[in-house]
Amino acid sequence: EIPLRLVGSEMCIRDSQYACLGVSRLANTPALYARAAEVGAIWVEDRDMQERHLEARLANVDALLARARHVYLTIDLDVLPAAVMPGVSAPAPYGVPMAVIEEIVLRVKASGKLRLADLAEFNPRFDVDGHGARAAARLVWQLVSA
Repeated sequence: EIPLRLVGSEMCIRDSQYACLGVSRLANTPALYARAAEVGAIWVEDRDMQERHLEARLANVDALLARARHVYLTIDLDVLPAAVMPGVSAPAPYGVPMAVIEEIVLRVKASGKLRLADLAEFNPRFDVDGHGARAAARLVWQLVSA
C-alpha cells in the first residue's frame, strides 16, 4: 500500500511515500526539502498549482492514483489563498486556487481509492466573517456528496 498525501502546503515527512501538492518554498526550510528528497517524496510548489497548470497537475494525480491502492487525502487549508482562507495561522499570500483544489479532490474521489480524508489548519479565531468556514464546508461537501 502506498498512502499518498495529495494536497497540502507543508512538508510533513513520513515513513511512507507521499505527494504534497501546493507546497510553498517561502514557508518551508531547505532542510525540509532535503529530507523530502531523501525519502523520495513527490512535491509540486504552489506556483505550479495555478489554474493554467491544471491539466498537467491532474495528469500527475492520475499517475499517482494508478500506483496507489488506498489514498489518505489531507487538505491543509492554509494552501488556499488568504482571501479565500483567512482562518489559518499562516495565511498564504499566493496559495493554490479553490478551483484547482476542488478538481484534485474530485479526481481522487472518483478514483474509488479514497479511504480517509481530513482538513487541517483551520482556526476560527482567525477567520473573517466566516469566509474560511464556508470554504472548508465547500470542500467537505465535495468529499462527502454523492
